[in-house]
Amino acid sequence: MLMGVKAIKPQDSKSGRKPYRPIAPPLMFFGLIVCVGCCWLGLQVAGPLKEAGRLKAENDILERQLRTKNMSNEAERKQVQAIRTEYGKVVAARSRGYMYKNEHPLHVRSDSSQ
Repeated sequence: MLMGVKAIKPQDSKSGRKPYRPIAPPLMFFGLIVCVGCCWLGLQVAGPLKEAGRLKAENDILERQLRTKNMSNEAERKQVQAIRTEYGKVVAARSRGYMYKNEHPLHVRSDSSQ
């Protein structure tokens, strides 16, 4: 046999060394706490951003309506300026059926018998 080789005696758990305890469960619990905390923080940050997005959409709608009103007001201003001229007054009056003194309407018969 081999000379000088001694057998190693297994140690008891009572010999003063702590038994092996896996570290995974505490790390998993800590990871879960960190994950929940990050989700909560994300929701706190997303709230004002959602509100800002909603307010921007409302503002865009109001700006579009304002642009439309401004365009229609500009068209009406042009019509008013056109009517303020002498020719514009005559055209506006004739479109409403007014005529000059001693002027008679012209009636044209349509020749539908052909």
